[in-house]
Amino acid sequence: MKKAKKTKKPANKAKPDQSAKPAQARRKYANDTKGEAKDLYLRGVGLDRIGRYLGVPIRTLTNWQTDERWTEEKDPAGAALDLKQRGYRVADIATRLEVSEKTVRMWLKAVVQSKK
Repeated sequence: MKKAKKTKKPANKAKPDQSAKPAQARRKYANDTKGEAKDLYLRGVGLDRIGRYLGVPIRTLTNWQTDERWTEEKDPAGAALDLKQRGYRVADIATRLEVSEKTVRMWLKAVVQSKK
């Protein structure tokens, strides 16, 4: 008995995905817009209100807030405590917040005393 020869199937060629949407163009904002958003945030205005006022998506504002560390500028002592609770060393906190280690220790000590 002869065995049937196996024929090689041609490799599947990838078909272009026609259901994919075209990529949206990224919108660029003027530095004035970013600066105004930061100023409003540091004054205590919420990101949702800033977004409505300036016409900037909240996700964009959140990215700016994270990348440029707006929260740390608004409340550096609170940021120091948060970083300490997340396991950062005092030296690393001082470097990140651009203050001395002595200042970080003073902030942390004040928080501990206020909780007593």
